[in-house]
Amino acid sequence: MNNKIVFAFIVLFALFQSRLVFAEFSPATIKAGGVDIVPVVEFSEFYDSNILYSESATKNDLITRITPGVSASLASGANEYLLTAGALLERFSKSKVDNFIDTDIAVDLHQSITRKFILDVKAKRINAHEERGLNYSRGLNTLAKPDAYALNEAVVKLRYGGRESIGRMVFSIGNDSRVFNSRREITRFRDLENKRAGMTFYYHLMPKTSLLFELSQRKIDYRNNKADNSTEQRFFIGSRWDISALTSGTAKAGLLSKKFDDMAKSSVSTFSWEIGARWSPLTYSVVDIVTKGLFEESDDINNYYIDSQSLLLKWVHFWAKNVDTTIHANALNRVYKQSGRNDKLKKIGIDINYHFRRWMDVGVGYNFADSQSNISGYSYNKNVFFLSVKLGL
Repeated sequence: MNNKIVFAFIVLFALFQSRLVFAEFSPATIKAGGVDIVPVVEFSEFYDSNILYSESATKNDLITRITPGVSASLASGANEYLLTAGALLERFSKSKVDNFIDTDIAVDLHQSITRKFILDVKAKRINAHEERGLNYSRGLNTLAKPDAYALNEAVVKLRYGGRESIGRMVFSIGNDSRVFNSRREITRFRDLENKRAGMTFYYHLMPKTSLLFELSQRKIDYRNNKADNSTEQRFFIGSRWDISALTSGTAKAGLLSKKFDDMAKSSVSTFSWEIGARWSPLTYSVVDIVTKGLFEESDDINNYYIDSQSLLLKWVHFWAKNVDTTIHANALNRVYKQSGRNDKLKKIGIDINYHFRRWMDVGVGYNFADSQSNISGYSYNKNVFFLSVKLGL
């Protein structure tokens, strides 16, 4: 009898939860003609046990972060236009040299030319920095201050075919460029430009499932370091599905090749993949899985490129209509293809979010990172605790 009562309670609890209207951050909109403007700001306080990602000479600090942002959107029938702008300000209690202000601005245009022809254009500009102890300064701890850079990116996609069509085509071209604006005597060799083009064909196999075939190319151009220029090509086959509210995602795999302009550097081909899946066993619980195997540009002057494999797991669960948690775990394996350096990174964290009001979220969290390298001085671990408040109108 007791087991039956417990079982009945669980069923009733699940049914009750499935009917809850879960609270979410939903700030008010300012109407300006036909434009919807939404300003948002987030305040956070962090404790970081290892701000320099150091193996031995660790430094801890308290960090205040302010993240203001605003979006302006306009909808006209099936067409949508969006402008977003934001900033990221961090102030360190002890290490003032690490203070920074990053900014970004982006434009998104969604244009339905006809029922079957859809044009998407995205462009953004980011002024950002690299934290000391990461990328090229990893294991050195000798930088006087973080390196700053500007990133420009533009992507154009043309889609042909409706969602119910037997076949759909997506053509894309893109360009992004990164230019450093500090320590130019060194960082100018890291300035680069990526030119991308690709085509994906979707074949409607079942009502909620499509096969896909993807062909793409990326031309990587180091403006002041031509010896590292290369061309990457990949051919993927896979599937895209959105079977029900229970599961959706995309899985594709195939051949990835890289050919250097410098004939003294050997070309390479390898098996590559990208998988992103969502599983929602309950209306108030969602699990995301993302895994990739690809090439990265080297952040070590003694290497040509990085063979990278990554895995991300994330679980979001609503315990009540205004309380949710996010548990996330990352694993990253990076093999530097010349020196033999191998970095293995593991991260795990939990965020607890309380939807205090429609216009206000309060969150607390903890993140742990552990990176182990076969090269002395490149390993580190860190603990980060934070408290945040997100506000809207």
